[in-house]
Amino acid sequence: MQDYATLRAFVAVAKTGSVSRAAEQLHLTQPAISLKLKQLQANLGLNLFSRRPQGLALTADGHALLPAAEKALASAHAFEQTAGALHNTLRGKLTIGTIVDPEFSPPRRLFKSPDGTRPAVRNRTAPRDERQCAESY
Repeated sequence: MQDYATLRAFVAVAKTGSVSRAAEQLHLTQPAISLKLKQLQANLGLNLFSRRPQGLALTADGHALLPAAEKALASAHAFEQTAGALHNTLRGKLTIGTIVDPEFSPPRRLFKSPDGTRPAVRNRTAPRDERQCAESY
């Protein structure tokens, strides 16, 4: 399995046709990009690029692997986005006991986001007397 930095280097060189432009795009050095490509080709046992006067061009093997590399990077990005959203999302169950009718108390309004939606918190309010609230706790 290749690391994502290597796949990013492969895709960047494939798109730009140039190690120097890919290095600039990825904020890496040219030798770092060249090393990643060399290691990738050695690990796969495939020649992915050919040298041309205009720069590097994908070989048939490179063309065959490019969509899979792009898909892997897109999946990794989606994974990171989902993980970030989960990390920043308030989740769980919250039960609030009130002595007055919950429709007339502020807790319902407290759990709305600024956009008016409710976060992933299941909240339940139910009217209780003082004894029931104490017993529920």
